Amino acid sequence: MKQNFDSLKRKFKKHLEKLEMELSDNPEALKKIKISRLKLPLD
Repeated sequence: MKQNFDSLKRKFKKHLEKLEMELSDNPEALKKIKISRLKLPLD
């Protein structure tokens, strides 16, 4: 179960990084993502 969760976290992290790259020219949206990332214990 734990292993499964870790791979999910990795996928989610990759997805977020992709989103951040797409939104890098949109600082307002980027800020929102960064804030929501802080709320999620991804590390």
